[in-house]
Amino acid sequence: MKIVTKTQRDMVPKIIMHQLINEIKTFLKGDLLPGLYSQDPNNLMEESSTEKKHREDMIRMY
Repeated sequence: MKIVTKTQRDMVPKIIMHQLINEIKTFLKGDLLPGLYSQDPNNLMEESSTEKKHREDMIRMY
């Protein structure tokens, strides 16, 4: 019985990580890339006003 328990303890985290990675790959291929390619590539690196304010606050703080 110890062998079964040890095998399950070993396999469960591996299976969970495998499923997570597969879901992430599916998201990247199906949702993220088409969303990025549909936008204007020149605007992708623009900083949002919220991020700009946050960055400036951090610079002032330090």
